[in-house]
Amino acid sequence: MPPIRLLIADDHMLMREGLRTVLSSAQDIDVVGEARTGRDAVAQAGRLAPDVILMDLNMPNLNGIDAAREILRGQPSIRIVALSAHLDEGNVVGAVQAGFAGIWAKDVEFDELVNVIRAAHQGKRPIHPAAVEALMQARRNAYIDRLSDRERDVLRLVGQGMSNKDIAARLQLSEATVKGHVSHILAKLGMKNRAQVALYAERNKAR
Repeated sequence: MPPIRLLIADDHMLMREGLRTVLSSAQDIDVVGEARTGRDAVAQAGRLAPDVILMDLNMPNLNGIDAAREILRGQPSIRIVALSAHLDEGNVVGAVQAGFAGIWAKDVEFDELVNVIRAAHQGKRPIHPAAVEALMQARRNAYIDRLSDRERDVLRLVGQGMSNKDIAARLQLSEATVKGHVSHILAKLGMKNRAQVALYAERNKAR
């Protein structure tokens, strides 16, 4: 089986050189090129047709996410793995939406990085635990955004362990109204019972 043709895209020279040095020692990986900017990554991908690209997300002259979109529009078979020091919600969601095959942290061990590259090349989607948590948080935030202001008030109080009667007294509503809000929250969040709502509210400190 031919080696994996790898392109490294990162604006830091020391990072590129370090990655090239360590990854070149893997027998099944052939580092075919390097790119310093997002625009350069697009050009190099077109010229070299790599199997996998290690892409930094924060690069000058076209960021990694926009560069990946351009590359995948013309070469959808390339597997692009984000290698970033900032696995925050915005970067991770952007990378997923752009079509990255994997997302990993820069503080990675050599053997671990090689396995990530191999997994992406094999069609798998290696996602760092911190990136998974960022995606889960983005999903939780999206769910909360479906709620009305009053439903958020009720959700917050359910998370504090309050009964419908107590919530009604706190918010100066009838128990029937509170019960209706709880039913709407269950439906909007796709949950089955009050215990799930309470756990959700506690974990997310409902806004």
